[in-house]
Amino acid sequence: QEEIKKLELLRDSISKIQNQKKIENQEKVAKVVETLQTMSAKAAAKLLASMEDSLAVAAMNQMDTARLAKIMNLMESNKSSQLTEMMAG
Repeated sequence: QEEIKKLELLRDSISKIQNQKKIENQEKVAKVVETLQTMSAKAAAKLLASMEDSLAVAAMNQMDTARLAKIMNLMESNKSSQLTEMMAG
């Protein structure tokens, strides 16, 4: 019984930490999106192409489609295709 309670407490603690990390990550992505939305499309394309793919895709998923299209048009076609495929899953 005591071991089970310890494990349950540990599981709850891990769950809280994971939720906190998820919230922090969502806040970071939102900040990236906000930044990309205010940059020129050319600068945003360079930034998206240079960042880690999973972060780029997370940001792209939250961006306005018309704005994202302008950015993707300015990106190197190989990188644009790669990120688009990742977005599609």
